[in-house]
Amino acid sequence: METIEGKIPSIIVLGFKDSGKSSLYFQMKKDESKKYAFIFDHETLPKSILDEAKEKNYPILDQESTIKLPNGSVCCLLMEHNVVKVVLPGNFDRLVFVSDDFEGSFLFELISSVEEGPLADLADRLMVENTVCLIDSKTILSNLKSMDILSDRYNFEMTESNREVVVSEKSKSSDCCKEKSDCCDDKSDCCDDKSDCCKPTKKEEKKKQDKCCDHDHDHDHDNEDETMKASERRVSTVILSQVQSSQILLLNKTDLVSKEELQYIEDMLTFVSTSRIIRTTHAAVDIETLFTDVPIIKSHDEVTGSGFGLLHSNFYQRIPFHPTRLFNCIFRPNEEEKCIELKKENFKGIIWAYSKMWLATDMECSYTFDLLEEHGDFNMGPDFYAANDGSDTYSLYPTVDELIKKEISSNTYGDRASEMSILADSTFNVQLFNEVLRKCLLTPEEFAMGPEKWATFDNPFEDFVEFDGEFDDELDEDEDEEDEVPTLVNLKIDRK
Repeated sequence: METIEGKIPSIIVLGFKDSGKSSLYFQMKKDESKKYAFIFDHETLPKSILDEAKEKNYPILDQESTIKLPNGSVCCLLMEHNVVKVVLPGNFDRLVFVSDDFEGSFLFELISSVEEGPLADLADRLMVENTVCLIDSKTILSNLKSMDILSDRYNFEMTESNREVVVSEKSKSSDCCKEKSDCCDDKSDCCDDKSDCCKPTKKEEKKKQDKCCDHDHDHDHDNEDETMKASERRVSTVILSQVQSSQILLLNKTDLVSKEELQYIEDMLTFVSTSRIIRTTHAAVDIETLFTDVPIIKSHDEVTGSGFGLLHSNFYQRIPFHPTRLFNCIFRPNEEEKCIELKKENFKGIIWAYSKMWLATDMECSYTFDLLEEHGDFNMGPDFYAANDGSDTYSLYPTVDELIKKEISSNTYGDRASEMSILADSTFNVQLFNEVLRKCLLTPEEFAMGPEKWATFDNPFEDFVEFDGEFDDELDEDEDEEDEVPTLVNLKIDRK
């Protein structure tokens, strides 16, 4: 993509804790031919960066919030006074925004949506070329398989700016606890002795409270993501959110894993994202590639791969889903709460899922289904390209545009298709899962009826997906319960 005249080329850098964001900074600052502004959305600048600045006597200003580098580049915190005094008047060639360890798309959304103030003035001058995510090759597989939430590993506290930040990493303590059955009545710590060596984690406490305490549960799914504290998210959720928010993945620390493991990691990341993947050690990379926009075309084949305790699979059919059967595969009504809820038994073992669906009742628009931490969101997706057949161009990239036109002309219903990609633990029965999905597709007899007849089918999703694409899980009291579709449970196949 060509840089717009007058705009400053910029990138956003993501990455889980210890993935190598500081290493990337050290690599990029070697390019002294350009003036960079490295802007960290952190509470403090990383210790390694401050230590180097002190060692080399770089000017450190404003309570260690800004470092001036010899060639005119700067490294600073994303603070209003830094934007006003350092970044806006700095005449920089490139800007590099470095996100918090546990954030995904937040920084991009902030830059894209801010409407007033110094950050809005800065955003007007930017051309965000890519979001770059660093991946720790050594830990990514264990982190994706882990059920840990962040507060199991890190101590968080709230800052004056109402931001939850890590203040320390929790040490691993010895196993000195015994299970307590009466968690509501027992006011003591879980240890037999008087030490605090292993108080229950927040996750364990919540499990015990849910099991034997009287709680009022909040079922407002619309606000669930917004109100969830950073410390309560799973480690796997944070990493997958970062991966999906990026156009470039730097697969870092590749020297610390075997060739077989590295290949599986790359195959898995290729599967769950459309990002370019670049293997690195110590985050060493050709800087120009980070500021170059290159389209990646994802294969739509049905494929399954597994290794190192994980499994990834892609279900793909050029047949629409029957809306009622698909709805009953994903959701069930909760009459007591007057809402619908996810059929978690059908998704047990899945770490992440993303679907772009073709409902038989809608030839114009696709629908998306996202699943993370056993919470599913169903929304309106982009229009099918075939719905705008006859358009001169479908993409900014000629190679992509050519492929889209070929797909439209080669298939009876153009690019319309039903797809679901999943990442799961290796015990997940993907054959059974795909069998259930196939039962939700139109039968050969239904498919032969054609779109005009399909449009008359009942579509329970219409009651929950609004025109603006937002998902509303409130259940109408007079809504009839639809016929059940076979599920993983009533097929009576055990996949524990």
